[in-house]
Amino acid sequence: MSVTIVDIAKRAKVAPSTVSRALSGKGRIAKKTRNRIVQIAQEMGYEVASDAPSPRAVGILYSRRLRYLIGDGFYGAVMEGVELSFRSWGYRVFFSTFERPGDLGDVLTHGAPDGYIVVGADVKPEDVRPLKEAGIPVVLVDNEFPEEPTPAVVTANAEGSRALTQHLLSLGHTQIGYIAGPLSHLSLRQRVEGFKLAMAEANDGAAPAACDSEIEPWIVAESQSDFGFETGVSGFRELWSARGLKATAILCSNDTVALGVIHAARELGLSVPGDLSVAGFDDVVQSSHPHLTTVKVHCREMGTQAARLLYDAIQTGQRVPLKVVVYPELMVRQTTAPPGTLRGAIR
Repeated sequence: MSVTIVDIAKRAKVAPSTVSRALSGKGRIAKKTRNRIVQIAQEMGYEVASDAPSPRAVGILYSRRLRYLIGDGFYGAVMEGVELSFRSWGYRVFFSTFERPGDLGDVLTHGAPDGYIVVGADVKPEDVRPLKEAGIPVVLVDNEFPEEPTPAVVTANAEGSRALTQHLLSLGHTQIGYIAGPLSHLSLRQRVEGFKLAMAEANDGAAPAACDSEIEPWIVAESQSDFGFETGVSGFRELWSARGLKATAILCSNDTVALGVIHAARELGLSVPGDLSVAGFDDVVQSSHPHLTTVKVHCREMGTQAARLLYDAIQTGQRVPLKVVVYPELMVRQTTAPPGTLRGAIR
């Protein structure tokens, strides 16, 4: 398998953007750090570009808030799909981060590539406007701008969450909780909407809005953009202890949150799935015990599709706001089962 910048970043324990600067020779980076990264790249069999600038290049941009990206199974796989595709077409790929819209103006001063893939659910329209105004093709991944149509590749979040909820309902669960990420992220909000839709359908087909007053107490939403294992721990405690809602099953906005829920449940002496069924989303956790029921998002395929959209835009010069939807897959494993009998005072 070809070595990618993400692979090198993991080995060197630096950000992909740092590897990009080291291998391209552009941007500020300490000579010692650059030499170490170049050596690691060579050891891994990565073909380091010469000092001559490549006539074809694309950039992968992501928010600095995704600072743990190199260890993120979701976005890491997305970017591998992008990078491998463009390298096979003879393009150089570099990574860069931004924190605010003005930062993208700075990115452009270092040389205009043929196009950009912008990764992340927390990117806003104003973040990419400088690129579009400069006439540079842009493709979003895991995000979309309904009010400012932009080419995008997304997963069917609502459909995946709906299928997962229907799975739990089919097992006999009716008291189902949901631990959500920040609802400011469109993709995470869509996952909650899928949960609400399935629960409403189970309630004699009532409209989701009509069931909100009954469903909302069972949803715990994280307000911070940096969410994960601790979100699951605190979310379960909020639902189970603070609100006193003894769910028999809990859905989570991603797999890492689900692992936090399982940890918190075990602290209370609950077994999974004997006392509590738990399900995640994304299918990026390599190992868990028991094996996690989840929805598999085809992350690498999202990256490949995004690369194709951008490549076509570069080749044709057309800026068609296409949206590609990659459908997820329900993965039923060991953390979900029919509701059991809760023990003692927890009953």
